[in-house]
This record gives sequence, structure tokens and C-alpha cells, in this order.
Amino acid sequence: SDTHDDIRTVVPLGVYDDPDNQYQGEVTMDLLDGNTVIVGSSQYGKTNLLQTMIRGISTCFSPNEVNIYILDFGSMALNVFDSLNHVGGIVLAAEDEKLKNFMRMMRIEMKTRKEIFSKMGITSFASYKEAGHTDIPHIVIMVDNFIALKELYPEYEDDILNICREGVSVGVSLVITSLQTNGISYKYMSNFSNRICLYCNQGDEYGSLFDKCRMEPKNVPGRGLVAINKVIYEYQTYLAFEGIKEIERVEKIKAYLSAVNSKYAGVIARRIPEVPQNLDMEYVRSNIGNVAMKDMQVPIGIDYDTVEFTTIDLCKAVTIGITGREGYGKTNFTKLLVSHL
Repeated sequence: SDTHDDIRTVVPLGVYDDPDNQYQGEVTMDLLDGNTVIVGSSQYGKTNLLQTMIRGISTCFSPNEVNIYILDFGSMALNVFDSLNHVGGIVLAAEDEKLKNFMRMMRIEMKTRKEIFSKMGITSFASYKEAGHTDIPHIVIMVDNFIALKELYPEYEDDILNICREGVSVGVSLVITSLQTNGISYKYMSNFSNRICLYCNQGDEYGSLFDKCRMEPKNVPGRGLVAINKVIYEYQTYLAFEGIKEIERVEKIKAYLSAVNSKYAGVIARRIPEVPQNLDMEYVRSNIGNVAMKDMQVPIGIDYDTVEFTTIDLCKAVTIGITGREGYGKTNFTKLLVSHL
């Protein structure tokens, strides 16, 4: 087997057909090799293909090796994976605050990784893993319905482009799905080296993804075209979870999630930072360990902008004035301060 197996993130996707050589083999994709674009008409298996990838990653790798983040702007069928230990968070279409926190987290993460690599004098995440380091996980960001993300949040265009261009070298891969190539401009498309085209209602989509492509996949859900060693083959995607009805597949997913989570008990991907609905002392106790606290620092809350703990340094704050309307938490604030001391 390949000596570089331990530094790759290879997932099985389906079975391809090579009639010229009378051969059928498994389609696998190395997600660390580049960004991936999946194009296909509605109801032809794009979300199922993402589920197949999630299953492949969580079966073959631990949450310490690969972290998954999902931006679900499609059918919301991926929401069920939120409890999977490998998944650091799922952002839905209306969750502006969570998306802002995620983009900020990715900016900081990519900057930190670049600094680590440049200090070591290496240029890529693959080289870092080749050197035997295992402390930084490979991050896979999945975007279901990429065009919806672009249209709803144009302010993050620079962030997304930056992930497309520089992500792979620091171990951050993007996997996107779209109904058509039309809404994905060339500046994005040039950064997607892995391409999969499921059945499309418009025949010219195949030529947009694969140069000089004259093939068309059969009109069957899960059937598509994929390039292997620069040759285009027709292939059939695996059904991620068996079941005729969706509810049966959801039951299978839930059973699978609990099995995987018990295998990796206590090993969890880094969560997207967010201010919890109910910020209590239990949350503070379990999360304050991530903050470098000085001796006389007291946490008093969470900053909405940075989603980090706000603290008071009692060495500097000699007098603290607490003002506010009746019933808005002055006594609670004082109790918090005293209980922490």
C-alpha cells in the first residue's frame, strides 16, 4: 500500500465502470488533495454524497485527525449529524451570528497554522504530517447549496475565497454542492481540483466541469461522472445509509452516530464558538480552562463580538460600580463575583 496513507484523508464514494477494460472499481477521493465541487440537479443525490463522505471520514479517522464543519443551506438533512464527535458545528441559513463566529474562527485558525509552518520552514500541512506531527487536525468544511451561501452572505466572499485559495496548504479543505456551475464564478471554480457531476437537466454542465466531455450519466439518482487519473468514468454513488424511506435512513444514521461516538468517547472536534442560550456556572467551569487566567482575574460574562470570556482584574479594578435598572441583574452580578472568589 501507499507509504503516504497516514497523511491522506481518503474516503470511498462509489463504484465506477470502465467498459473498455471490462473493469469495475471503487471510486475514492483524497479530500486533502484539493477542494471538491459536486454539481447535479435537485433530487439526484448531492446531499447523500456528502453523507457518504461524512460516514467515510468518521469510520476511518478519529476526531483528533479530521474535524468537519457543515454549512447547510440546502434541505437541512445534514442537521442530524450535529451530535457526531467529528462535527464541530452545523450552521443553518438563518444563523448569522454562528456563521460570523465560524468565519472568524477559520481566519484565526488559518493564520495560526501559517505561523506554525513558517517557523518550522515548511510550506504545507502534508509536509507537517510527513514530519510526524499529529496535533493539528485536517479540517473539512462542507457547504450544501453553495450559491445560497454566496447570495445570502455576500460580506463573507473574501473569507470564502481565502479558504478556497489557501486552505488546502494549511489543512483546510472545502467540499461544496451546487445545482449548476453557473452561479459559481471562475475565480472559485479554478480552486476546485476534485470534481463530481451527478445527473444534470442541462447537458452543457458536464462540459463546464470536465473539458471536452462528451459523456452523460444515466438519469438515475446517485449516478454521475468522475475523473480518475484524468480519464472520465461513469460511476454510482454508495447510498450512505440504507433504507427506502427517509425516516428509516434517519434511524440508521442515529444508530451509527451513537456507535461512532461511543468508539471515540471524550474525543470531540473543536466547536464553533457561540454564546449559549443559558450561560451558567456549569458552562463557565467547563470552558474557562481554554483561557489564560491570571491570579486575581474573575470571569463576568461572554463578549458577543469575540465570543470569549470577559474578565475583571481585581488587582487593577480597585472600585467597581455596578449600575442598571431594577431586576436586570445587579444582585446576580454581585453574587457571581462573590461565589467565584
